Amino acid sequence: MDFDGYAAWEQEAIAVFDAFDRSPGLALAVVAAATADAWTWRPEAGALAAHVRRAFHRASAARPPDRPRGEGRFERPTKAFAAAHLFASWSGYQEGGLTAIVRAVDSALSQLESQLDERTDRTSFIAAVRSVDLRLRHEAVPASLAPDS
Repeated sequence: MDFDGYAAWEQEAIAVFDAFDRSPGLALAVVAAATADAWTWRPEAGALAAHVRRAFHRASAARPPDRPRGEGRFERPTKAFAAAHLFASWSGYQEGGLTAIVRAVDSALSQLESQLDERTDRTSFIAAVRSVDLRLRHEAVPASLAPDS
């Protein structure tokens, strides 16, 4: 991964979460598919950044939008939460690189969605985000730092 390729991946992935016409789960599926496609790049194929952008275009075309222009409950802030977990993620330094970031975003979304099952208003959404971030950022031990069993 070079700087331009990573920047393209991050920009494209955040743009997927910023779109109005996909649920958080479908947006993550697009990012995951594009990331898997990006892994197929070889130097003889040209610039990595261009390959990454094409990978996102193909993944988006293969997974049509699942929402009308309107949004579901907490959908927009949930996708912003996912994008925030993707941007400048330390998970990219773990085994798997970009796929580790996708897994980390998936985990964060899953935890947030389970918290949201019990919550109904803006204040409780914020409390759910705080709870998940506390668990992920301050209480979790990354696998690479965990003591051997």
